[in-house]
Amino acid sequence: MQQISLQLQRSAPAALSIHWARAGPLNGMLYLLLTESKRWKNLLLNMSSSEFELLATSGAVFPFLETLTLDLCGLGSRHAALFLGSLPALVHLTLMTYRTSIPDGLDFIWAQLRTCKLMKYWMEDILRILPLFSVGARVCISDCSMRADVHPTSVHTVVSDLSLLRSHGSEVTDTLLDALTAPCLKRFQIEGDYSLPHIITFLNRSACALTHLTMDIPAGLYSDRFADELLTLLRSPHARDIVDLEVDWRGKQQFGHSMDMLAMRDVVPNLRALAFGYIARLDEAKLLEICENRRSILQSLWLSRHISISQDTVQALKLVAVEVIRFSLST
Repeated sequence: MQQISLQLQRSAPAALSIHWARAGPLNGMLYLLLTESKRWKNLLLNMSSSEFELLATSGAVFPFLETLTLDLCGLGSRHAALFLGSLPALVHLTLMTYRTSIPDGLDFIWAQLRTCKLMKYWMEDILRILPLFSVGARVCISDCSMRADVHPTSVHTVVSDLSLLRSHGSEVTDTLLDALTAPCLKRFQIEGDYSLPHIITFLNRSACALTHLTMDIPAGLYSDRFADELLTLLRSPHARDIVDLEVDWRGKQQFGHSMDMLAMRDVVPNLRALAFGYIARLDEAKLLEICENRRSILQSLWLSRHISISQDTVQALKLVAVEVIRFSLST
């Protein structure tokens, strides 16, 4: 404790990033950190209910706390509302609930956020929250589930960036998309099980123009029908303004057909950056054809580090002014 106190003194007035994990009775440590609450900027909390009650009722002020990751499981809704209400500068929030409902008492917080990640939520909570975000907000929904007796109503959201990750079955994703209208949407990411017709209908209803699209295509999802639906999507007015496209192809057979699709000039015609996070097999000749057909518009090809590509192909891509950039997949 003395060492930490000394370190806090030495580091003043620098901003603090705090990661608090459940580690037994450390109330003295928490009291010590709370004396420097005006310096808190980034906070990750996995607290017991008693620790969180102490934090929420401490009376401390957090005028500069911008980023919060909070596991709400087992924490009282009153204390959650009390603590979040003391964060006037909060703009980046990650919340985990583990299938417990989000109390209405937190509804005041959503409008002030620029980015929000919601993990392990019920779909009815998601649909209640989405209309409360402000214009331009970026929202990521991960590991969403749906109760059997849910009959969702239509909702309107003004978020500009929406990611739907790892939902529990295509029915969850499709039902969510069927209930949603997002006219301001510019960036859209989807992974897991889903149905392309539901995505196309969602985009048609929203009348939005995407600039960024990221799709994960599992091997079991791909078929000739899926390929036709994907072509319809990528040729649609919603895809005309896409400048950044990332596709992860999980099946060995699907990639050749899809590469043919990307070589078509009327498919995402304004594409500047093309990324492959995962592909089962890279056809370098087809890749060159894609880049040649998009000469003067396509600027960069992003490949995850596990994808092999020859130096001859890299040099050939330079001749058509396409830079190859390698990146690591996030875990």
